[in-house]
Amino acid sequence: MVAPRFAKLFAVAASAAFVCSMAGMPAYALTDTNLDETTGASTGISAITSASTDESSSLQNQPSADDTESMPDNPTKDLPQTVSEAVPDDATVVSEELAVTDSGDVMDLETGDTVTDPQIVGTVDKPADPLAKTDGESFIPVEVAEVKEAMGDVAAEAEPDDAADTEDDGDVAETQRDVADDGAAGVVVRPAALQNNSYGAHWGTYNGTPAFFEADGTLFVQQAKGVIDVSEWQGQIDWQKAKNDGVEGAIIRISYGWDNGFDKQALRNISECKRLGIPFGIYSYSYAYDSTTAAYEGADMVSLLRQAGAQPGDLSYPVFYDLEKWTWTGHTPPTSPSVYDGIVNGWYAQLQAAGYTNLSVYSYTNYLNTALNSSNIRGKTRWVASYGARTNFPYSTNDRGWQYTSGGSIDGIEGRVDLNAFGNKEYSNVTYPGVGYVVLGDMGEEWRRIGGSDSVIGDPVAPEVCNWTPGKVNCYQNFENGAISWTPQTGAHYTSGDIRSEWAARNFEHGMLGYPTKDEEQLSNGWWRQSFQHGDIWTQGLSKRFVVLLDLRDSFNQHGGFSRLGAPLGNEESLSGGYWRQRFEHGDVWTRNGAAEKYVVLLNLRDSYRLNGDFARIGGPVADEENMGDGWWRQRFRNGDVWSLDGTDEKYVVLLDLRDSFNQHGGFSRLGAPLGNEESLSGGYWRQRFEHGDVWTRNGAAEKYVVLLNLRNTYYERGGFDVLGGPVEDERNLGWIWEQRCQRGTLQAH
Repeated sequence: MVAPRFAKLFAVAASAAFVCSMAGMPAYALTDTNLDETTGASTGISAITSASTDESSSLQNQPSADDTESMPDNPTKDLPQTVSEAVPDDATVVSEELAVTDSGDVMDLETGDTVTDPQIVGTVDKPADPLAKTDGESFIPVEVAEVKEAMGDVAAEAEPDDAADTEDDGDVAETQRDVADDGAAGVVVRPAALQNNSYGAHWGTYNGTPAFFEADGTLFVQQAKGVIDVSEWQGQIDWQKAKNDGVEGAIIRISYGWDNGFDKQALRNISECKRLGIPFGIYSYSYAYDSTTAAYEGADMVSLLRQAGAQPGDLSYPVFYDLEKWTWTGHTPPTSPSVYDGIVNGWYAQLQAAGYTNLSVYSYTNYLNTALNSSNIRGKTRWVASYGARTNFPYSTNDRGWQYTSGGSIDGIEGRVDLNAFGNKEYSNVTYPGVGYVVLGDMGEEWRRIGGSDSVIGDPVAPEVCNWTPGKVNCYQNFENGAISWTPQTGAHYTSGDIRSEWAARNFEHGMLGYPTKDEEQLSNGWWRQSFQHGDIWTQGLSKRFVVLLDLRDSFNQHGGFSRLGAPLGNEESLSGGYWRQRFEHGDVWTRNGAAEKYVVLLNLRDSYRLNGDFARIGGPVADEENMGDGWWRQRFRNGDVWSLDGTDEKYVVLLDLRDSFNQHGGFSRLGAPLGNEESLSGGYWRQRFEHGDVWTRNGAAEKYVVLLNLRNTYYERGGFDVLGGPVEDERNLGWIWEQRCQRGTLQAH
């Protein structure tokens, strides 16, 4: 990205919870910490500056904007000692050492040599990681001519006659203190909470909410959040430390270009933000040069998001398309806004078709004023990089973000990280005609997305209610025909109608289901479903309301879900031995011992199971169905195996010792499928007939035999059990004849 690195976000002492920013936590009031101080009645502004020069986050500890030995627009980057005459003045400086010409050549600033390292410029077939040029550091591209001018200024300031003038230059920290002490502006000095930037852009409060200001005191955003953007170049982040240090959000790099796979830390970063409830968004760096390659990038982005488990509802911040002047061997970046229009539209189309509608463009001011200078792109841009006193970009949206420094440092991250302020220019309590209550933050976004006043839930009938207790953060707001609930982990989702009634009957979020994680969805045959943290609610009309909970839901989804199993026919049943079962239209879903065992019993096998004694006789499943061949299906249960033949009434079980005897004597490959259920004979004998022989047991597990093929035929020809009794041994091969002894006779067959 213009490249990552965040100064410590110190928690505001005794602060209340922060309001919703663009990322979308529902808003609430932030109480000023110094209540004895008075703010301007007209503006409600409080600038946050350091109470003393000993504070580590003091503006005085920032690199000074008057440090003329730094790169233009990049206060943490040093000017080069020299710039080779071979480097054109109109080339673009992209790091402390490198510049890129209009033709796409990368040159060493000081030597003028062309850089060919594929780690920096890529190959014709594959671009390089764009952050490799700066070793992962952020950098605002500037023209070589600007760098030379800055170098000339440094040389001029080295002259003795100019030395005294430096005392008259505007000290940024002093300027900000002047603004902060301006009683007419209604500004009150507060202890520093977040690091400011080198040119005087600073944190404060506005309308009782955290806010970020341009250097001259102009409000950039209120309801502000301190957000970092990260990639693999930050290494393995300790997200708990970062959160404890004040990080309120993250924009995570997932990839660059297309077909280059994940950023090496993306999956972990996404997982950790989910685990810790850190609101996050996603970005990908573009190497597209036309609408076709942009579509490739969009499709690749959708695939990676899905693989990462980052659903639209998981993202508090947008999915950002990072558009910068790239370098790639054998390829030339676009320069025409009309070409970039096609690129942006092609990428947007892929994401929107996949359900990702919270989208935005990210870039830096100079590029937005040149190659990206179209109303389409500028209207989609809600995040801009600028390390100066202001962004110098006319945002067209109320919610926006400013990457205001690359020189931050926070606990849990080694090295530098970008700092961003995200929030709203105007307070987000948008009101609508006839609506007596406002809907804020993510809940407001959800309400507007589903249709606002014309939606299924109608208008709000009460203000939002929030709990900001650590570990229990949530909000909800009631509407005419339902409600919207929000947590950092689940996002904002509405509930209404029969599904809400069932949720209410189960004690809302305080019951077994927890908070909604998706909006309701309409399935076929009149069924509706909504997912919650710990289960799904299903309804059909007024009479059918069921829930599918926890491991049973997991088992249902793993075994084909609605398309294979249909809708539930009842709620879960707790059976013995740790088993739980829930019946669906096309099969029963089972779990045992928590998450360890998950099965389904389908169609004819389920019928066979029920016909032959169900759970009381056969027990629970220990495996899923097996296709045995020739139309036969088998499923193993604790006390026996269930068999069925496709499309027929042949449904049997092979139980206990008979199953053991069947398996010991070759199983299906030798004996085939059952032809009937077991028979209880006298003398302790049990028998079950199979395609290629009969399976016998006697006296429990002690005696197990089979009578096969021709020997079986001889057995029945000679009177069967009534005449010969049961077998007392298995067959013997006597060379030219087979022999088997029974209780009252011996069988022989060729």
